[in-house]
Parts: sequence; C-alpha cells; structure tokens
Amino acid sequence: MLPSLLRYKRDTKREKLLQYGERVWGITQGSDEERLEATVQATVNFFESLDIRTKLRDYEVDKSTIQEIVKRFEERGVKNLGERADIQIPDVEQILTMSL
Repeated sequence: MLPSLLRYKRDTKREKLLQYGERVWGITQGSDEERLEATVQATVNFFESLDIRTKLRDYEVDKSTIQEIVKRFEERGVKNLGERADIQIPDVEQILTMSL
C-alpha cells in the first residue's frame, strides 16, 4: 500500500519525497515528476527485493475486501487519518484500489 499512498499524496508530500529520493536512493536526475516516480519505484524494488509484495492482490485482497474496509471505517466514523489528518474514507478507498 505504501507506494500507492506515496503516489496519491505526491503533491502534498512533494518536497519530502524528492528529498527522500535523493538522500536514500540517490535520485537526482530528471524532472520532479520523473524523480518522484523513480523514488516510489525504488521503494517498491527495495521491498520486493526482500520478498515483501507491494500489491494487495498478492495478499488475496480484492475489491470486495476494500468495500468491507470502507464499510467498517464508515461504521466507526473514521476520519482525519495521516500525519496531516488529511486522509478521509474516500481517500482510503482510492488508495486501496490503487494498491490492487
């Protein structure tokens, strides 16, 4: 899920992601957009090199599971997630869907 979260929040996390890409992965070439995607892809490659899959489908999660998660969040009144409290239930649904 992390790669999808980073892609989804790339605009609000732009500077930190660029900094992360440069300091951790040595990504300094290309436009900001190219560097952002290279940073996310480097993160994916790292996790997968450790045999940690980065797609929910690898864990037998599908759209019905996502709908169940969304339903439970709604029932519990979950809101204001993330370090900036700017992730709401529709964002969660989109991030999870991107992660399939």
